[in-house]
Amino acid sequence: MVLKNEKIQELYNNLLNHLPQHSSFLQKTINHQMQSWLSINTTLKFTKKLGFTLDVHERRNHLFADNSFYFLRTGVQYWMKENITMSLAYAHL
Repeated sequence: MVLKNEKIQELYNNLLNHLPQHSSFLQKTINHQMQSWLSINTTLKFTKKLGFTLDVHERRNHLFADNSFYFLRTGVQYWMKENITMSLAYAHL
């Protein structure tokens, strides 16, 4: 590549000359893993406006062997309109 400005050309050439010496930062490390994710999401309506919500999530590594992450959330849900809800919930990680 030829650049018009000599200073920019010099910086570009220096960069190209130094990259092979420091190419380790350009290498990518790939870590192969098998994970599974189980999720149960439930909403139970008691009345037209009030309900209960429960979410349980669990992620495991090496298919099902090692527990990696879990999430539990429960709460009360209020329907303001048919398509608009509000929840008061507690979550545990």
